[in-house]
Amino acid sequence: MVTCVTLLLALFAPPPISPAQVQAAAEIHNKHNGTGLVIRQGGRTLHESYGRGCTASTQQPLNSGTKTFTGIAALLLHQENVIRLDSKVGDYVPHWASDRNRREKTVRELLSLSSGLVSNGLVQDGGPSWQAQSEGRIALLRRFNYGAAPFSTYGHAYEVKTGKSFEEFMEQRIFDPIGVRVGWRWRCEDGRAQLGGGAIMTTGDWATFGDFLLRRGRVGDRHLIESRWFDEITRPGASEAYGLAAWLKLDADPLSGTFPGNDLPTERMMGFYMAAGAGNQRLYILPAMDLVVARNATGNDRSWSDREFLKALVAAKE
Repeated sequence: MVTCVTLLLALFAPPPISPAQVQAAAEIHNKHNGTGLVIRQGGRTLHESYGRGCTASTQQPLNSGTKTFTGIAALLLHQENVIRLDSKVGDYVPHWASDRNRREKTVRELLSLSSGLVSNGLVQDGGPSWQAQSEGRIALLRRFNYGAAPFSTYGHAYEVKTGKSFEEFMEQRIFDPIGVRVGWRWRCEDGRAQLGGGAIMTTGDWATFGDFLLRRGRVGDRHLIESRWFDEITRPGASEAYGLAAWLKLDADPLSGTFPGNDLPTERMMGFYMAAGAGNQRLYILPAMDLVVARNATGNDRSWSDREFLKALVAAKE
């Protein structure tokens, strides 16, 4: 399938980002406790900088930016007919099949946070096991529920289905072929990775993962994941702000899934999505600009604005 964004890129080269735009964005990043920033356009690094004691080799917390890893693994497993996105979660997790409030929920709904599953513990080291998280209550009146439990449930479903480690699957089939290294600072009480927010990674490796997303699953001259499946990421679920394990809107409220409007150029934001974590960790994917930005920060600066940062970087100059 050829998407509108893919066709536009084939017909028109995206406008190059100027040094002045890069500098303006970097200043905003630094002002808001930035610890690592990598900006790449067309596969070329325009900017790379580190601060506040971090370097290019520092593995930094992604927090909820971790969630997107499970979404990408789900695309590969969908492609291989191991766990299809439109199959029922109950096909893999028995207690979902026997519960009338869960039995019709699909894997797609689970990973777009549209199943109603409520997370029953904080994303932290030693939190509830994958199975315990999969047993959280289902909210009947509110389908969009942000949290870690859907991702742990997916990992649990994979392991029940295959009898193999989901963490090893991601490492061997995704991270190693891409050439990135992911660590885990937080694990659940069962020793499994905290898929909702426990990963650590260098900013450069996160940008390289972003390149893989931007290239729609291509590694070198082959597709690890077929390009067509990447359209699933930007297919919204119960909230227009959230797709398959990725945010589709800027500055969205994770609790409600609501989002403000923005005045960024529509043609430059076509196909946009991002991985986002607490403390303003960000991986921006802008296909129409052939652009990837990875950003890490420290603290929890509530004045951070995705719109302000991207407007400085990609908005047309007057």
